[in-house]
Amino acid sequence: MAMAGECDDDVLRELSVDSVEPLGSAAQLLVRVRVPASIGVSAAEVLGRLEAHSARLRHLIARAICRKRTPALDFVLLPAGYPPTEGGEHV
Repeated sequence: MAMAGECDDDVLRELSVDSVEPLGSAAQLLVRVRVPASIGVSAAEVLGRLEAHSARLRHLIARAICRKRTPALDFVLLPAGYPPTEGGEHV
């Protein structure tokens, strides 16, 4: 929801989160992001936009969770048609 409404970025509004899981520890999260075929920008640009908005996304996560420290976010892009991650939460 944060990417869709809080980041004020038309590209990020088109993405959906496939799954989120700890990356080594709870201090860092791996976010698998589904990218629709119609996005019209390169994977590098999508990752760049996610990184540019990473601080804002972490801030929004911090408001939603009860933890002393907000985890760092790492992003992986999944192309359209890629099967949902097994065991992950599809949003």
